Amino acid sequence: MPLKSGKSKAAISGNISELMHSGRPQKQAIAIAMSKAGKSKSKMPMHRMPGGHMMKGKKHKKMSEAMGGDKEK
Repeated sequence: MPLKSGKSKAAISGNISELMHSGRPQKQAIAIAMSKAGKSKSKMPMHRMPGGHMMKGKKHKKMSEAMGGDKEK
């Protein structure tokens, strides 16, 4: 069955379900459905670290804490 077009949560969810039922792994199904909807793969912002390197997620958090910033309380 062809995938639904559209950017709504219902269309994306339906596409993920359809892809997983056809045997795709969950991460691959999500990537395909998000691509079909024209959505970016990550909502997490990138952060520029000293030296010009770009980091995001856990790596950024760990590096930032080591440098004395963004400490959790």
